[in-house]
Amino acid sequence: MDALLNRKHALTNLTDAEFEAMLPQLAAELESNGVLRESYSDSEIQKDWALLLKKDVTTNPFNISATEVAGMKVLRKHMRHFHSVRNYKGHSVESLWTQPCLEKALRFNRAQHSTPYASEIIRSLSFANGLGKVTMYRPLMAKKVVSYLANKDELTDVRVLDVCAGWGGRMIGAKSVGIKVHYTGIDPCAKTYEALRAIRDELGLTAQIAPELRAAWVAELPARVAAVGRAGSQDAPDPIGRLAELLAVLTDDAVVEKVLTAWRRPRATLYAVAALRAADRSAAAAEHGEIDAASYRIATAAQSGDPRDAARQLRRRIASGRATPAAATLLVLCERADEQQIPALVGDLAADGAEVIAAINEQPGAWVKPLLEELLQEVAHGRVANRRDAIVAAAKQLYEKKR
Repeated sequence: MDALLNRKHALTNLTDAEFEAMLPQLAAELESNGVLRESYSDSEIQKDWALLLKKDVTTNPFNISATEVAGMKVLRKHMRHFHSVRNYKGHSVESLWTQPCLEKALRFNRAQHSTPYASEIIRSLSFANGLGKVTMYRPLMAKKVVSYLANKDELTDVRVLDVCAGWGGRMIGAKSVGIKVHYTGIDPCAKTYEALRAIRDELGLTAQIAPELRAAWVAELPARVAAVGRAGSQDAPDPIGRLAELLAVLTDDAVVEKVLTAWRRPRATLYAVAALRAADRSAAAAEHGEIDAASYRIATAAQSGDPRDAARQLRRRIASGRATPAAATLLVLCERADEQQIPALVGDLAADGAEVIAAINEQPGAWVKPLLEELLQEVAHGRVANRRDAIVAAAKQLYEKKR
């Protein structure tokens, strides 16, 4: 097989009899090998991306040549399921990759082409077996479209909404334009979505839309973000967790808010990310022994409103590789407290402020809130049972001590 593929005249130099004699074996070897897929080195991918970046789009903005393939290697590397696409009959390149169909494809290829390129054999398989053609949108065309519209309206900051992101041609084409482009892609296929994210991460496309993030970018960041809320994990999907992990390299909360505002994220997202960043700081403090598990859980609940976020943030830190060894023990304690529904919010105590005030027989005032917070600590640490009578009795004792 290797002696024939991609070699000029490898099949056409054979007589018809010679070709037919070796055809079954070649087709069988191809079937055994599986669909022929391209493989590219990191340097080839970077050269392909660089070629797309420097392509001129000012001349003839409405057309591209069929030979313009800048950026296509990037797409082919990551879209490994491209040949799994089925037509209305349920057929795909993968399903037709059988010896009988490959024999037809090789005969067709020999009659039409001088060289049995792997890509041409796949194309011949489609033609010879009535499959039709699955195509990838050319990145250069997307670059021309975005560039033309931006220049037409004299824009230096544009937004692209791609409601069917597909194989990624429009994504990398739009991001290759030499202006600030905010790209949002939507695709219902989970495999395609993961591949699009892989392209984004390899090319560092996220870093391009925030100078602050670009300056703080580290090589391991894409893998850290991908690990948070990974498919099949306990907290999947976790879009806010991933967003917070992406921005974790930025230490200044004001800078994070500036970036999110520039991305036009809703206020709810800003608040959610701020809460997760606060929880992350509390988790780090707990891992270093500055606060215990119960106090960490209370601090996180105060920041997010949900005691379960303490365990969630520890799982995020562990998944991303940022946690210390102490995180595992903290996680067990937090998850156990969640299962036992141990209070981490004042509102979860069996007695409320009104009942405490009535039991102490004092006028409401500033003393109530700190007393309830102290009671919460007592209950969370197991020193007081979460029963009304126990909490009221503890409240009286604590109040008397401070008089």
